[in-house]
Amino acid sequence: MLCLGLLVTGLVSAIVAVLFRINHTITATVAQRTQDLETQHEEKRSILENAMLAIISADESGRIIDSNDAALKMLLPQGGQGALDGVLLADLLPDLDLEGDAGWRKVRIPPRAANVRPTILEVETKAWVTAAGQARITLLMRDITVSEGHAQQIAEAEQRWNLALMGAQIGVFDVDLRKNISVVSEAWLENMHLDALPDWHDPYREQMRRMHPDDLAEFEAIEADCINGRAERAVAYFRVKGGDDDWRWIKSDAVVAERAPDGTALRMLGIQTDVTESIRLKQMKRDFVATISHELRTPLTSIKGALGLLQAQLQSGKQVSNDRLIEIASSNSDKLLSLVNDILDMEKANSGNMNIKMEPVSLDEIMTQASNQFETFASQWGVAVEAVEHDAAKEIWTDKKRVIQVITNLLSNACKYANPGTAVQLSAERLETHTKISVSNWGPGIPEEFRSKIFQPFSQADSSDARKRGGTGLGLSISRKLIEAMGGTVGFESEPGKQTVFWFTCPLTEPTVESEPMAEGAKIVRVA
Repeated sequence: MLCLGLLVTGLVSAIVAVLFRINHTITATVAQRTQDLETQHEEKRSILENAMLAIISADESGRIIDSNDAALKMLLPQGGQGALDGVLLADLLPDLDLEGDAGWRKVRIPPRAANVRPTILEVETKAWVTAAGQARITLLMRDITVSEGHAQQIAEAEQRWNLALMGAQIGVFDVDLRKNISVVSEAWLENMHLDALPDWHDPYREQMRRMHPDDLAEFEAIEADCINGRAERAVAYFRVKGGDDDWRWIKSDAVVAERAPDGTALRMLGIQTDVTESIRLKQMKRDFVATISHELRTPLTSIKGALGLLQAQLQSGKQVSNDRLIEIASSNSDKLLSLVNDILDMEKANSGNMNIKMEPVSLDEIMTQASNQFETFASQWGVAVEAVEHDAAKEIWTDKKRVIQVITNLLSNACKYANPGTAVQLSAERLETHTKISVSNWGPGIPEEFRSKIFQPFSQADSSDARKRGGTGLGLSISRKLIEAMGGTVGFESEPGKQTVFWFTCPLTEPTVESEPMAEGAKIVRVA
């Protein structure tokens, strides 16, 4: 029994010793783990406190549980003095939507003082659940007020430049030759009559598909010379299809802005401008100079010839009738005077110095006077001039000299372009507040492509044909300016192979409410 007791006692002592060692080990391990956890906690706290990002932890209601120093400095008005614990996020960040999707978003903090810009934060929200099942929200925030201000300044500067370029109609393009992508300005798209598409990677190349086929090869050759280093710049003129189905002239000026060490072109920058009007003006100027040269040379040659013959006869002492020679010189002098007057009238109209003397004028008188002046002229073209009787107002409010100038100009054009053997008609019609005066003829009509430009100065449907028929291309432009200055309007109706009518209106001296159209079966009085 004694031995058994000693054995039990020894066994118990051994167990106690083992338990003691285990307890000691556990205690040491717990102490070490606690120290490690405290160290990790301090490290994390140090990281959080020294983090550039503001960090906030809140419960599911949005009440703040914890925050770091960066959050205090960012959100508290006294530079971080105080605490955020227990404060609702809605009070600090009224624009923040906690119900929205997780991720980065911009949030504005209203200014705390007058004349202070709002603070702009970039906030990322992350939702998570604690081990105890409690919902938590963590916010990571950074202040982007300064960078947003810079971005806004850059955007405003770009907008100003873009508006300036749009105003000047200068299109800008930037082409990455390595990746075959390009960026173009709004003015460039407008010049090309294109709308920006979101999936366009290389809109610059779209112009190739819109370019006139006669210009494409030359454009590509000029661009290739610049890209390959054979030329410093790529300056080219080409046509593209416009929005109104006409061809618009574009001037392109590009340079290679970046090259690889081996000389390979990497990037090309350039500008493009719509020079259609400039080219049209140059062409108009060439046509005008050619027309004026013809119009001047012809009468001057006739005058010189007539004077030469007259001089020869006077020197020879022969008593020969010189009436015909004097008539030729006088007629051609009148043509030159008319040409000079047209040019002077256009200059006066453009400068606003044209004198208009408005007074009551007899309609019958001006129609008769104007038509009588064209008896001889009309016969030269094998046509007649007919004045149609009318029941329009007896008087109109106008400048007599100027309105006769308009009528004679319309009659002159109508005679020159009328079919031989036909009659040019001069008629009048009473409207509500105006009298409408019309000049009509039967001829080839006005080409469709020329109708929009017919009242432009120096415009002629066919310059070569116009030289045969005479004229400077100024008459209709001057006529429109005169009629509009006298309170009327001017227009025309024309169809190929049918009657062409040019008309204008003059105010009545006593406007009436009801319009009285010309009676049917009006008698035509033959003048020539």
